[in-house]
Amino acid sequence: MGFRPTELTILVDNLLVNSARAKATEVKIKITGNNDMVKISFADNGIGLTETYHPNDLFENGVTTTSGSGIGLHHVKQIVEDLGGSVSIKNGSVGAIAEIGLKK
Repeated sequence: MGFRPTELTILVDNLLVNSARAKATEVKIKITGNNDMVKISFADNGIGLTETYHPNDLFENGVTTTSGSGIGLHHVKQIVEDLGGSVSIKNGSVGAIAEIGLKK
């Protein structure tokens, strides 16, 4: 599947909505790359991840730690994997960090 700008918009929107639900007031987006990969990280200053779920479980359909539907991160994972990439989420020193890796 090729790159579609609409999917990138959906991906970014889903990550920003999750940050807002985690009471983040700031999200830093960092893009780095080399000849083979592009890495995009979204670091927020929200409440971070709880121990209720393993971070990988948050990408499963219907899993949520807020009042949301639990489809946002699942949709992010689908988009990234359709592009041949990977996505992960972890706690940062403050808040959470979602990292996306895409092959060029």
